[in-house]
Amino acid sequence: MGDCGDELFKELESTYCPPIDPALFVAIVSDFDLAIPTQVEQLRETLDVLNASAVEQENLPFDPTGTTNLRNSDVSGSAIGESSDGAPSDPTSWPWPEHPEHSDGDSNGASRDAERLKGSKLAYTFLGMTTADKAQNLISMFPTITRLEAERILEDCHDNLSRSMDVLLNLAFIEETQIAKEIPQHTPNEASSIPKSIDGFQAKENQNGGKKPRKNKKQKQRRVDLATQSMNNTATNKWEAGKKDIDFLSSRVCTLQREKIASTYHENSMSLCATIRVLAQAHAPKDIHEIEDDPVLITQVGELGHKYPGINPITLTGLIRIANNEISAADELADTLARRPDLTSASNIISFVSAPVALDDEEENTPPVQQTESASDFMDFSEAAAAANSHFAARSVALAQASQSARRARSNPLYGGASAYYRDVSNEQRQLAMRHLATASDRLVARQSSQYDLDLHGVTVANAVRIARERVQAWWDGLGDQKYVRGGGQSSHGGFNIVCGVGNHSQDRKSHIGPAVWNMLLKEGWRVELNRGSMLVTGVNRR
Repeated sequence: MGDCGDELFKELESTYCPPIDPALFVAIVSDFDLAIPTQVEQLRETLDVLNASAVEQENLPFDPTGTTNLRNSDVSGSAIGESSDGAPSDPTSWPWPEHPEHSDGDSNGASRDAERLKGSKLAYTFLGMTTADKAQNLISMFPTITRLEAERILEDCHDNLSRSMDVLLNLAFIEETQIAKEIPQHTPNEASSIPKSIDGFQAKENQNGGKKPRKNKKQKQRRVDLATQSMNNTATNKWEAGKKDIDFLSSRVCTLQREKIASTYHENSMSLCATIRVLAQAHAPKDIHEIEDDPVLITQVGELGHKYPGINPITLTGLIRIANNEISAADELADTLARRPDLTSASNIISFVSAPVALDDEEENTPPVQQTESASDFMDFSEAAAAANSHFAARSVALAQASQSARRARSNPLYGGASAYYRDVSNEQRQLAMRHLATASDRLVARQSSQYDLDLHGVTVANAVRIARERVQAWWDGLGDQKYVRGGGQSSHGGFNIVCGVGNHSQDRKSHIGPAVWNMLLKEGWRVELNRGSMLVTGVNRR
């Protein structure tokens, strides 16, 4: 760059700096050759555009949303008294450079507008903006939401943009917290529970020899520590585990789309074994003799059957079909299906729940609602028991997180929403656990009972009453015309025996299933003979 170029550089710098930043000016000028007149003209045009934009930005007041440029581009070309859709805006709208009160060149106009805006509530409620502008601001700050969601949140918050931002920030915080807790961090015992907020000041006072808390406060703090410890000991994030399971199935089940696999996976309570079983049974033949014409398939089924003798050959055929006849993929699916989670005894499963409280006599007499076919209907006792255990554990974790969030909400109200969310998760997990527990109880009773004998050992009181009601009614309906024979009764059909036990396995050594089943049968009009540890249903009381 010669002397002429240096003089031109200084002239341009004195003209455009400020408002253009000197560093930006030097970076832009370095891209042009000042010795060529055409490039000098292009440089001046570029600097003129940047200069006009910089002057416009200097005259604007502070926008806490950080979306002023987006809003300017949306409403460019419109008059100051109109919004982007042509409707007149509120007089308290944002002051634009085209406003008449700024056209007099007064340098203090923008500062007066900024002070007026700062002293009012406009900076937080944005009264001069339309609903569409507010929705656009929310979408700019939270790109993951749709316009429909933004408008719905604005409607719930009475068109208050500040409150809508708080709601979205809370939801984002909860989502990030779930992701951050995917891998639990194990800390030493002395540093596992570090008191924070108000509890931190209390801990410091106790360390400095302050007044000791009362006994009930110690017990409360101990319960909170136990809840926190149980929350920190959780396994990997269930959503990440679900994504891995869906990826595993998608890479091996070549005949189905990923959306179909994901839908079946969630319908089966996010159980990998149950999903594989349902998919295999859906594509399996009704009879094993249907594959006699395919010698290759027979050979593959024989190989898998020799390796996994616990799986039905029909199910193995379904596995090979959904794997598109790839024996390696079918082998991995069968291996996953053969591996079942560690199970505890039936008494440990049942100890999680207690008998529900009957609020009304009419509720007890109401017949059970016929539910649609669910994933638990395809599970055996072991799978249903394992699923019930997992949902009960997830419920305990959710309750611990809700308790911790409720404690933190005393100092930060934002945690109140997190506590409500975890309570909802706890309720959902309890419903799933009770559903799988009912299935496990049905499988257990069916395994230890016969056609005319019902053994209710090992189930809860509520499930025992439900199963007894269903089995007695099924037995009575199955007698046909035999139940109407005059003088028949017990001598003709022998009755239906229900084994309830004497309570030796109960903690208080008292029978709880027997009295509950006895009262239910009497209220529903059955004729029952009571024996030690059992009862015999002989018919219906005549009215």
